Amino acid sequence: MDYKSSPFHRFFGWKILALLAVLAAYTYWYTGPGYFGQINDMAPGIPVQSLHFYAGHYPVEVYAALTDPQKHKMLLAFIFDLPFMILLMLVTEALIAFGTRHLKLGPKSNLLFVLPIAFLICDFGEDSFLALTLFGGGAITGWCAAMFTPLKFLFFYSACIIGILMGAAGLLSWFRTQSRS
Repeated sequence: MDYKSSPFHRFFGWKILALLAVLAAYTYWYTGPGYFGQINDMAPGIPVQSLHFYAGHYPVEVYAALTDPQKHKMLLAFIFDLPFMILLMLVTEALIAFGTRHLKLGPKSNLLFVLPIAFLICDFGEDSFLALTLFGGGAITGWCAAMFTPLKFLFFYSACIIGILMGAAGLLSWFRTQSRS
């Protein structure tokens, strides 16, 4: 499969920069005046997902102390986390694709695209089970969320590091070919 027909190589040139700008703007809004920024000071232990490891009963105990308006705000934070997940996945995919294109890596490098997709799946799973825990109060859903959280962080850090390294290596390779021309 060549780069033009690959679904991972849909962002070229200025589109990568535009995607980075949109991610930066959304992250600024979401973690500042947006819903995630609003829940940071809501109650002790919130947001639960900022802990890398926790037991399944922990979110049940924390969420039980919330009022209905606070629970509504938490749900909105989970909903508005979805665009952040998708944007981060697209940015890391674009950086990995940029690096593989300019380094002329073989088809085995396509395995790197598993990292952002795995992050998206784990973060979506974690948020879904935390939302179920928020309104259902079950320790089982809390334990399911607790299993997704360390996986989410593992894939998040891996995807970001690999994306940055591949983007930088691709940029260096691109500069080298431009200086030879």
